[in-house]
Amino acid sequence: MTDRGFTLLEALVSMLLIAGVGMASFDWINSSLENMERIEAHHIRQQAVRNALIFMETVNPAENPGGEIKMGHYTVQWDSHSVEPTKDGAGYPFGLSLYRIGLYDMHVKININDKEIGRFDLRRVGYHQEREFKIAF
Repeated sequence: MTDRGFTLLEALVSMLLIAGVGMASFDWINSSLENMERIEAHHIRQQAVRNALIFMETVNPAENPGGEIKMGHYTVQWDSHSVEPTKDGAGYPFGLSLYRIGLYDMHVKININDKEIGRFDLRRVGYHQEREFKIAF
């Protein structure tokens, strides 16, 4: 007469197979979660840099050589220094514009909760109005 149950050896083999599949599945899920976190952090950093670049287009380094602004949950800080001395701009029709212009290097840093997530450098033209517009009759 034969018994119709599992032997101890069959039970151990099946438990080893289940444990091996479970460990492989856990490792796969863990690496997938780590990759998702890394992709999300990269996306947040890329979005913050893009927004900071757009904002920096509005900053005149001659009048605002440094500063800080809060943009949502991150902070943008910048400082700039002159690359060339300022000079009078050329204008039409009299040859001299109303502005003095100069070239500036700007260093921009982006933080979230005092942790730096990005930085970049820009070279921008800065201007400052020196003269008033006058109409001669």
